[in-house]
Amino acid sequence: MEVKQYIEPHLEGGGKVIMVSLDVHGAFDSAWWPAILQGLREAKCPRNLYYLAQHYLKQKKAIITINSYNMVMNITRGSPQGSCCGPLFWNIQ
Repeated sequence: MEVKQYIEPHLEGGGKVIMVSLDVHGAFDSAWWPAILQGLREAKCPRNLYYLAQHYLKQKKAIITINSYNMVMNITRGSPQGSCCGPLFWNIQ
């Protein structure tokens, strides 16, 4: 609502308004795990933390069931919803 209150007087006075919006809602969905691990290696991350991150990102699967048919896919990107690692992994990438 504050944006509308700020913009309306400029528009009513015949002015022009430019607005830029960034949507980072789905940003963590595209975090690619190999790039994250490469970033950790390049940053010379301590081995124990690197292995912890590697294990965290390893062997994740998505299973979709429709009627009696199951489809299993390996996941290589993204971060679980609410994960505290998501923002850190995105920055590393």
